[in-house]
Amino acid sequence: MEGLVSWVETGKKHSRELEIKWVLLIKEAKRLGLSKDEIRNYLRGNKSSDKKRKDFLRKAD
Repeated sequence: MEGLVSWVETGKKHSRELEIKWVLLIKEAKRLGLSKDEIRNYLRGNKSSDKKRKDFLRKAD
């Protein structure tokens, strides 16, 4: 049972870290002047989260 608890806690921590990264990324996109629709449409794409972040940052530059 201890292994399961550890695995769940690790998953929660990882999820929280990703959430923080996305919030910071969206704040940066807003600062750069991207509209809510541009941000929303991009985030709804079919790419993996990591690839989306990299492409999104590239687009923001």
